[in-house]
Amino acid sequence: MVRDSLRIRAYLEQRFAVPPPGDEELRRYYREHSQEFTKDGQTVSFENARAQIEEILVTARREMLVDEWVNGLRRRADINNVYLSRR
Repeated sequence: MVRDSLRIRAYLEQRFAVPPPGDEELRRYYREHSQEFTKDGQTVSFENARAQIEEILVTARREMLVDEWVNGLRRRADINNVYLSRR
């Protein structure tokens, strides 16, 4: 299961490659979401939060690309849901 998860993660990172966000975008996210970078009443510096911010933005972009891809597949296909909800 772990091997499959790693393989899928590697595929997603390759298939939906996202360029790293620029410095200005990282700083804007930091300013707009400063509450996320407060720990024990202290605000974590931008430099210490930079890697976390980059990961958040890259993950969000990748999820958006995957969602767009899946929606495109669904628009081009006939989907029959064979699983009926229990009543």
